[in-house]
Amino acid sequence: MEAVAIEGSTNLKEGEDNFQVLQSNKNTCMKFVVGYQHQHAEISEMRKYAECVDVLYPKAIAGEEILFTKLAIVFCLICAIIGAISGAKDGDLFLSVVGFICAGVGGVLLVGIAVVIIECVRFLIT
Repeated sequence: MEAVAIEGSTNLKEGEDNFQVLQSNKNTCMKFVVGYQHQHAEISEMRKYAECVDVLYPKAIAGEEILFTKLAIVFCLICAIIGAISGAKDGDLFLSVVGFICAGVGGVLLVGIAVVIIECVRFLIT
């Protein structure tokens, strides 16, 4: 039990450290962007400016990506529920749980395979 508590506090500390590093990067980039002068900038400064703009103003997730993510989650849940129902036909709780887990994992694998195929087709088309 103590190991779980120690690991949880370690993860929390790492999260705080990552947040502080991110905030520090944002502050550094904000100072750089404010003082940036395009007319007198060298190429390395232009690249740093572009990186800072990406840090300060990250790209939003496209609407279609959100829709596909939601559909993938619903598909995996439906697979898991169907697996639980098929496992519970004999009235055995263990088979129901195993069916839920196996079908859910199978749904995740099917979604992963579909994403790989879609990305390969997209790559070949463009």
